[in-house]
Amino acid sequence: MKHQLADLLDIPRLQSALDTLYNSSKIPSAIIDNEGKIHTGSGWQDVCTKFHRGHHEARKRCIESDSYIRRHINEANPSVIYRCPHGLVDSATPILVEGEHIGNVFTGQLFFEKPDIDYFRAQARAYGFDEEEYIDAVKKVPIITEQAMRENLAFLAHLTGMLAEMGLKRAKEQEAEQRLRESVEDYRALFSLASDGIFLLSLDGTLLEVNESFARMHGYSTREMMRMNIKDLGTPETAKMIPERVRRILAGEILTFEAEHYHKDGRVFKLEVSASLISYGGGSCIQCLHREITERKRAAERLRENEEIFKRFMEHSPIYVFFKDENIRALRLSKNYEALLGMPVEEMLGKNMNDLFPSGFAKKMVEVDMRMIKEVKAITLEE
Repeated sequence: MKHQLADLLDIPRLQSALDTLYNSSKIPSAIIDNEGKIHTGSGWQDVCTKFHRGHHEARKRCIESDSYIRRHINEANPSVIYRCPHGLVDSATPILVEGEHIGNVFTGQLFFEKPDIDYFRAQARAYGFDEEEYIDAVKKVPIITEQAMRENLAFLAHLTGMLAEMGLKRAKEQEAEQRLRESVEDYRALFSLASDGIFLLSLDGTLLEVNESFARMHGYSTREMMRMNIKDLGTPETAKMIPERVRRILAGEILTFEAEHYHKDGRVFKLEVSASLISYGGGSCIQCLHREITERKRAAERLRENEEIFKRFMEHSPIYVFFKDENIRALRLSKNYEALLGMPVEEMLGKNMNDLFPSGFAKKMVEVDMRMIKEVKAITLEE
């Protein structure tokens, strides 16, 4: 994630702190991001702001100094020091947050030794500056040792980096809180609008929250259900299983099981339930998802009955019935094929036509079958 200095630092408070530091150290400073935007500036000298950077031609040499530092900032060990073409010293140290370079701390507009006044008088004449005002500004520039400047720069970089990391921590906490709020809102929306019945259950069986689907499948309003215990809903057989299921859920299992509940009108219906332990209100509760499966159970029973009818038909059919897959292999055959082919039906399954019939007849069957697949219509085979 790319971070911005302005997002991580309290710029007004940092500016105030650096102004106070300048008043005691007399070392100018600036905090500048990677796009060149100046966020703080303390103790900047008139010789630079009023004269060098305020003059069209002189400013070009200031830009040369800025560009050099930006180009070489990655070589900082721990800082980059550059004597600008106007005769002052500038330096910079990168600000790193979690290994990411997000800006630089500058100190500059300094001298390491007493300035050569004659050099600056000549520079004033060359640019047309008011000589006495310019020399007065030069004399106000701090003179410090290189070691003092490096130590001050290291301190400023450490302070700014520490504050930026604190800002990053706050930003991450705010992002986490926002994601939590969004996830809670998403959960609420899902909880309310889900087609499956959902409820949250306290460890003593009290319904803490229920969604509309759960209330509707039981014939109650959500308000009515909030006064109920899960034991009020289950049939005696289902209620008997609750303590053991709760014990297993508390042990960390995610359970899926079938249950029978009472509708408000007294009828019994079947449910498929998925239950797990979740965090809730600083504690734990059981979340259950319910899906009514009464119709599914009825459909499964009808399918079982139809399968039984079909099985009896295949065993007693007076005609030959043969089901094949797309590769013309036997899937199911009527029982009377056993007498025709001289082997149990079970041994015929998976075999192709050449395995079961004389080659000439098998070839004709395959041709017909392929035509049926291609034309998707019934064809009568005569022999």
